Amino acid sequence: MLKQGRRIAGRNINLFVFSQPQLDSRFAVIVPRRIGPAVRRNRMKRLLREIYRLHPDWFEGKQVVFSIKRFTDNYHQLEKEVQQLVKRR
Repeated sequence: MLKQGRRIAGRNINLFVFSQPQLDSRFAVIVPRRIGPAVRRNRMKRLLREIYRLHPDWFEGKQVVFSIKRFTDNYHQLEKEVQQLVKRR
């Protein structure tokens, strides 16, 4: 399924975007085990969920999959990266 979407690469995450105008906005988060223990993986998922919740206008009419490449605990840095990736689409 990821091959059908457009991949936008960032420093800490890859963003896969699928245009589905008839469907609602949806998102998923993929965090591989190489990121670290469950605490770190869950922290990344929580940060991305919060970014998605606070900025729904960035993802209107899109299905988005976040694929984590590197662990970062800095919310503002991650938010800025996601904003730049979304603008590049």
